Amino acid sequence: MNFFTVALPVVLASLQAVMADTPDINIVNTNNGGDLQGFQVSLDNGMLKLTSGSKKDYQVITDAGKLKLSDGTYAVSLTDGSFVTGTESLGTAGWSIQNSKLYFKGSDTFYGVRGSGSSSNATYTFATSQGSDGKSVVFDAVSNTDETVVNFPDNSTSSSNSSSSVTSGTYTNSTTGINSGNSTNGSTSTSNSTSASHNSTSTSSHKNGAAIANVPAYGVLAALALLI
Repeated sequence: MNFFTVALPVVLASLQAVMADTPDINIVNTNNGGDLQGFQVSLDNGMLKLTSGSKKDYQVITDAGKLKLSDGTYAVSLTDGSFVTGTESLGTAGWSIQNSKLYFKGSDTFYGVRGSGSSSNATYTFATSQGSDGKSVVFDAVSNTDETVVNFPDNSTSSSNSSSSVTSGTYTNSTTGINSGNSTNGSTSTSNSTSASHNSTSTSSHKNGAAIANVPAYGVLAALALLI
């Protein structure tokens, strides 16, 4: 058995560790007896909302720490704490899973901010800010095989294109082009118009860039190339 035969599985494992995303996950509140029990994170007209329907909506956390949604778009954080959909380059990094709980930028506390409707059929916006009528919620990450995903690290410091929050206001749905209000209290703002799919967002500089994250795998491959 030569060195190449022994080292190849190590190389493949290194590549998988560097490049892998999570499996499809359903982000759901499984807290028995708590507020909004059974509610899950779902897409609704270009925004992330909380729904209690039986149909499950699945997302993926990418190796860049971004939340990829069921329609192929990405979650974009707004300054009011809510999320809209946008392109991959606009997607906000910072998502992770710790002890089966969903985290965003180091916090597992999210809010269901009540919008329109009566108490029995009220709509709730998924947000990181409480707003005027938000209920605190902690979410579990459950795979499409109904198994909890235990841990997935925050790789946002390894992403070279993580975006800052987009200004709150009227936005354009990136898939339908429909203008909608994104205020978490249910009202529609007509000022500070922002398109989640076209807005120019600032890019953060990180001391650990995407190229640095891949150095271990590339280094091993280069060493093997010299031995072959």
